[in-house]
Amino acid sequence: MDYFSAEGKAIGFNTALVAEIAKRIGMNVEFISVDSGARAVALASGETDVIFWSQIGNFNDWKKADTGDQPENTIVTEPYMKSTLCYIVREDSPLAETRAGAAGNE
Repeated sequence: MDYFSAEGKAIGFNTALVAEIAKRIGMNVEFISVDSGARAVALASGETDVIFWSQIGNFNDWKKADTGDQPENTIVTEPYMKSTLCYIVREDSPLAETRAGAAGNE
């Protein structure tokens, strides 16, 4: 959902959302890149104040989400977005036949 461009600019849904919120409340925001496995360390050490990531577990019951890397004294908020994966394929694609066969099972 988010990445840093070759020029080093943060781009994506989360960064656009956070940038707009920051603008509206008059706050300066700096985006940094943190390896997924280092999120907890970056938060606990003060390298970052907030971590956004796209999924923490079962969104049907977010309180049971996998927060194994959550540092002590931190808060996991309710998701601000829910999404479903979908794919668009050409009608003549072999994948379209697979999907058409599965459609009757829904």
